[in-house]
Amino acid sequence: MTEIKVLCMFSVLILGSFKCDGTENLPEMCWMDPEYEPGKAIFSGWFYDRRIDSCLYLTFGASKLENENVNRFDTKKECSRVCRPHIPSFCFDAPPVTNEGESTLMWFYNSTKGKCVSFQGSREARENTNVFGDEAMCNTTCRDPDIGDCAERPPSQCRETDTVWYRYNIRNETCYLDNYRRCGGKNAFYTSDECFKHCGRFAQDKCKHRPLNISDWCNTYGDRYYYNEHDDTCKKFRGCDDHHICFRYPHECTKQCSRRYRNGV
Repeated sequence: MTEIKVLCMFSVLILGSFKCDGTENLPEMCWMDPEYEPGKAIFSGWFYDRRIDSCLYLTFGASKLENENVNRFDTKKECSRVCRPHIPSFCFDAPPVTNEGESTLMWFYNSTKGKCVSFQGSREARENTNVFGDEAMCNTTCRDPDIGDCAERPPSQCRETDTVWYRYNIRNETCYLDNYRRCGGKNAFYTSDECFKHCGRFAQDKCKHRPLNISDWCNTYGDRYYYNEHDDTCKKFRGCDDHHICFRYPHECTKQCSRRYRNGV
């Protein structure tokens, strides 16, 4: 446990963006790097990336041994239950099955999209399930804990320093340089890239995604495309398909983001 606390403090000093409040009590496996062992076989799984507080998909080259203490899980729900206990595990349950003719407006949390989604159902929202009677309760229970630090407002009072911080604005879905409050806090990052790596994946508007790889671990690297708003074009970068940052195909990017395309120019 002492080594974990030291690693936590080291991460804060180096990264600036990694928050450790309470995380030193996580199981040791959550602090490990994933051992995905590239090989001929393909075994799907999930791992916890402590640098961005997220469970990410990864394919492994060998099967997991029974009782093996590694940063590897069969499902996103299991990974989140172990390494992200501040989020109710039912928030990662699959969408409810509905039948034709059901007309009651209900809500569930889509953890892949990072948003609460409406659907037509017929049953009442039951406690401790991924079904809610209104969007506000869904957001409070699942979305806000999942977004975590990225939804935090700057501290109203603090002892200011000479450090200028980047913060994520959840309403505008972008990172900005805060020239007004030189306070740290939870939603505070040394660089724009660190801010986008930690929070940018929550942006619902993919046109605002930045061409960054949010994790060091991926085995589906390929050409992806991001929107450059300055010249209204979509540009290529080397990214991870499994992390769903930006677009996989140029025409998707152009159709969704380009002003000239939408205006028929």
